[in-house]
Amino acid sequence: MILNQLIHQGGGALKSLLTLKQLIDDRRLTRLQEYISKLSAKMSVVMMVFLFPALLIVLAGPGFIAISRALGS
Repeated sequence: MILNQLIHQGGGALKSLLTLKQLIDDRRLTRLQEYISKLSAKMSVVMMVFLFPALLIVLAGPGFIAISRALGS
């Protein structure tokens, strides 16, 4: 499309191609940022599902053991 315009209207090809390259790079960067933000949200859910139970066992485990020993005696 840009090459057809350059052939029919004339003008500098370098400036037009650099503008097109910048536009494509901006779109690619925007898509990558959107993908990363969605991936971050998905990873947060997975981390909560798998890490929260382990953290709960480590932090609350000694308390539960102490309570069960106190109630058992």
